[in-house]
Amino acid sequence: MSYSGSDSELQSLIASIADQLCDTVDNKFDMHVSIDSDDVQGQKLSLLVNFLLENVRRNMSQLEQLNNRLEHKVKERTELLDLVISGSDDGVWIWFFNQDRVEFSPKWHAMVGEPVTDESQDLNHWLQRVHPRDRADLQGAIKALLEGRENNLTAEYRIRHASGGYRWMLCRGACQRDENGEPTLLAGTQTDITSMRLVDQRTGLPNEHFLRERMEDVMDKGASFYLILIAFHQLDSLSESLDHSGLSTLQDDVSRRLIGTVDVRTVVAKISGNTFAVFGQVRGNDDPTQLMEAECDAIATSFSEPFRIQSYGDHVINTAIGALESTELANTSAEEMINAAWSALRYSKKRGEICFYDQQHRDVSARRVLIEQKIRSGIRDGGIAPWFQPIFAGRTKALVGFEALARMDCPGVGTVSPAEFIPAAEQSGLMGELGECILSQSIAMAKSLTAGVLRGEPFYIGVNVSAMQLLSEGFASTVFRLLNEHQLSPEFLRLEVTESVFVGNIDIAKTELSKLRNAGIKIALDDFGTGYSSLSYLRHLPIDVLKIDRSFITDLEQQDSKAAIVETIVSLARLLELDVVAEGVETEAELTALNAISAMSIQGFYFSRALPEYELGPLIEHNLNSRRVVNLPARV
Repeated sequence: MSYSGSDSELQSLIASIADQLCDTVDNKFDMHVSIDSDDVQGQKLSLLVNFLLENVRRNMSQLEQLNNRLEHKVKERTELLDLVISGSDDGVWIWFFNQDRVEFSPKWHAMVGEPVTDESQDLNHWLQRVHPRDRADLQGAIKALLEGRENNLTAEYRIRHASGGYRWMLCRGACQRDENGEPTLLAGTQTDITSMRLVDQRTGLPNEHFLRERMEDVMDKGASFYLILIAFHQLDSLSESLDHSGLSTLQDDVSRRLIGTVDVRTVVAKISGNTFAVFGQVRGNDDPTQLMEAECDAIATSFSEPFRIQSYGDHVINTAIGALESTELANTSAEEMINAAWSALRYSKKRGEICFYDQQHRDVSARRVLIEQKIRSGIRDGGIAPWFQPIFAGRTKALVGFEALARMDCPGVGTVSPAEFIPAAEQSGLMGELGECILSQSIAMAKSLTAGVLRGEPFYIGVNVSAMQLLSEGFASTVFRLLNEHQLSPEFLRLEVTESVFVGNIDIAKTELSKLRNAGIKIALDDFGTGYSSLSYLRHLPIDVLKIDRSFITDLEQQDSKAAIVETIVSLARLLELDVVAEGVETEAELTALNAISAMSIQGFYFSRALPEYELGPLIEHNLNSRRVVNLPARV
């Protein structure tokens, strides 16, 4: 298509349209282009421009609508987020990593008691407020997030409040990264968990965490203090008979009376179910020992007065009181101080009187720690080993078996009585390891005897099993593994349990013992007659042997009542098809009395004490030779 007009006329038309389009530079597209000419080509050009302007206006309108919708959605989300944050009562922090600038929400500032500010702050503003003991942990958690070792930040720490003291906070956060994986922004929340962490939710009193922190603060200042623990052990038995309302009322009354009894400046804390603590800082020239003793006496006197309990009337709640004065343990930690007070409380429960931690307690505590250490090393290096007490047939005096008894002889402590190291193992959670140590050595000994001096002879080794062992996961599997390792037939092993293992755990105990019994291992019920024995109870237990407790054997020949009890036990065993072993036989008269009642196995000092492995050989040889002499055919 050719243009018939002159070049100057065309230029004039284009210039006119261009002038009108100048307003679009300012985003003004609401216009209409026109030309003052009848030229057909000029009219076409203006029509085309107007068509393009209409498309632009339409697109701009759509973009504006889309932008409004996005802004509305962002506003909704922002308002929703603000509502969530406001409802959660959390403070918000944002760390612009590349700018080393941290912004805190007004709530965050309020949590630490400082005024809101618009000034830029760096990370140190935050970290310097964190408790010195917690600062390294928080920095480590932030570092792990920045380095990508953790996907999220979670940390608990104490932060200094402007009014003094510290508040516990839970911090959570996440990290934003650029296309290269480098951190650009960290953001998260801070939650005040002081009440959750430091307050007993039932009573509203400070808990053991608060007590420990308070002690640490006082110890950091080098000040003296005293700590008293009070146990109200009768609350356990009362809780089984009182309804929830009555029990709550009684617990509240106990708390109120304790708070009202002690010095108002002390800290009263609830540190376990029925145990409270009173912590007092010594001020000025006060004598800490006199203050502590006065508080203990006041508590004992106060709680000698009865409580009015629904359906029970007046009832005195007995207390056990153990106390510690800080100078008794120098250069130690709050945790060790609390443990020492617990030690005094245990003595108070045993003796029924107020107990103060002193040099004797230190010696006992040090001894207990030493024994625990020696138990651990003894399990590893053989310092703990079984000795074996022989068991004989009462009427024929033939050797029928042994009971393995744990013995301890370690460098630095020498021989330690089982009465000392067994309770220490129980308290320190080492009974499982100790029990397996004795079991493994006993099985190894049985294997050695079957291949040696007792080859072809029937016998067994009985091993005591604690409730902790039996009720632990996989006990039966452990026994089977040890038998397999030593290639010992189950008939040479007998496991001994006391009646206490069945109390409250009868289903679990029966399941484990049935597995063992089904494999050919006989189960003996030890110390029979001292627990919860009854015919209906026994007939359902997976056992093969009753071991009569020594309390029924001592002076048996002189006490008709004991003889009657033993006869009843033997009749019960016969009815249930159980074997019988009498323990603690020490005199010939006791043996004679037992033989007169029935044939049974005999264990006790009358025949032999427990012997170490190396002394068993001569005893076994002597017994075997005696049996051979007795069984020689008569000369013709």
